[in-house]
Amino acid sequence: MAINEGFAIFVPNGRAINPITKTNWEVVGVSPDVSVKSELALEQAQILALQKLLATNKDEQMQNSYTWIMESLQAMMNTPSVDDETMKSYAGTYEDRSVTYEGGRLYYQRKGRQKFPMTPISTDTFMFKDLEYFRLKFVKDPEGKVTGVSGLYDDGHSDNSKRTD
Repeated sequence: MAINEGFAIFVPNGRAINPITKTNWEVVGVSPDVSVKSELALEQAQILALQKLLATNKDEQMQNSYTWIMESLQAMMNTPSVDDETMKSYAGTYEDRSVTYEGGRLYYQRKGRQKFPMTPISTDTFMFKDLEYFRLKFVKDPEGKVTGVSGLYDDGHSDNSKRTD
């Protein structure tokens, strides 16, 4: 509606009503298809997109890549809990690799290289924020004693290091 020369005002004179619920979305909003905390919405959207790609792509290498990325995103959204005793049992030297337990957290370092904080994907497998292509899995004997580590890479290969301390 025109108020005067150069000014107008919009006054709503209708309301959208859902024919089934007889309500509208004002004040309550629209319910999302997938409920997730707002700070995790991007990661959830990425997981959903990767799931669709995984379902439609038959290339094994691409499927492995999608799965690798999804595991990282899922771990970021819901980081598994690893108790202090288990983390302390992982601390040690594994040939040219070392794992330290500092301030309630594990750190990984290859001889002569930078130290990286470790984030659990499971109770025995960890990822690294700044090494997206690499993960570390702790190897245990039948009694549960840590005997080594396996370096896991996003291209599917792995390398093993025995515990030396």
